[in-house]
Amino acid sequence: MDGKVAKELLHIREWLMRAQTIVDAGREAYDDDPLLQEAGDSLMVKLGEAATRLSRGGYVPPGGVDWSEAIANRNWIIHQYDQVDRDITWTTLSRDLPEWRSSLAPVIAEAERSLGGGAGGSPSVAERPHRDPGRATLRLDQLHEHAVRAPGMDERDGSVRTRPRCPVDQLDAGIGQLRERGRDIGHLEADVVEPLPP
Repeated sequence: MDGKVAKELLHIREWLMRAQTIVDAGREAYDDDPLLQEAGDSLMVKLGEAATRLSRGGYVPPGGVDWSEAIANRNWIIHQYDQVDRDITWTTLSRDLPEWRSSLAPVIAEAERSLGGGAGGSPSVAERPHRDPGRATLRLDQLHEHAVRAPGMDERDGSVRTRPRCPVDQLDAGIGQLRERGRDIGHLEADVVEPLPP
């Protein structure tokens, strides 16, 4: 099996498992918890995106799985987010996605063998801890150690250009300078524009 296809299928496996977790909480919990609803929407969007990639790559799904339905569902959730019907999303989560899980089981098993376990050889979501305690994490106040790209102003012609990478504290100083220049321009405009006669 192609490595890209195998990775997409293993992502699908993870998302289907997470969708089942939502279903296991029950319909009442789903209806009462906007975060569960949003989580379900997010999973369906991801499944639709994976379906798009697999479909474009020419991977034909097994019987019981229709890429075009997942793609249409993704597009509806993204573009008509204010019209999402929770009865329909619950049906998708509780009836359609478990059917996908059954239909995809043989090809997911093949993908696991192809990659030696999970995506890139990693364990499935059920096999790994929620958070690796040995993994370093950054707080927002520590991000200054990381470089970012920031727009800058070319002094010669006033055009905006991209600066080389710089630490966040330098970026903050640059943004302050740009804001100050904007205020200066605003004052100039106020001095130049004369009120219209009555």
